[in-house]
Amino acid sequence: LAYILLGGEGRESTLRNSFKYYESITTHDSSLSYAAFSILAAQLGDPDKAYEYFAETAALDLDDSHKNTRDGIHVANMGGAWLATVWGFGGFRPAGPIPSFSPRLPSKWKTLSFRIHYRASSIEVQAARDKVRLNLRVGPPIDVEVYGSRYRLESELIVSVDRA
Repeated sequence: LAYILLGGEGRESTLRNSFKYYESITTHDSSLSYAAFSILAAQLGDPDKAYEYFAETAALDLDDSHKNTRDGIHVANMGGAWLATVWGFGGFRPAGPIPSFSPRLPSKWKTLSFRIHYRASSIEVQAARDKVRLNLRVGPPIDVEVYGSRYRLESELIVSVDRA
């Protein structure tokens, strides 16, 4: 799932086919695999499937899923849970000249909020089903992309989401 690290570059059909193939053969012996699958499932437009993988990520040490928590916690997996939340459900991508956001919330969530520090700016993101609100907390005005459209964020930006 190197597609995640490459910023999702590539044809969607290739991403879908790769996801389907690897989903069928991956054993998830690595504590990091659930987070990667969560991110890509969200990116491919299936936030509920992404949530299933996220739940496995979040509960790995709490439930001792791999029966090895006695040896220590999976710190990288905790980072994976953050990535699944912000990159997956928040749709954040740092690649390219401007930050990009395409939130996709699972049906179990009404909203998602997080902060991103991008270059000299601190951006607070609040995503709901019908809108995305960005607040520039610190830093100079910055160009951002929300669902593929470019905007100038000077203080607050609200983008309505039409899911029809």
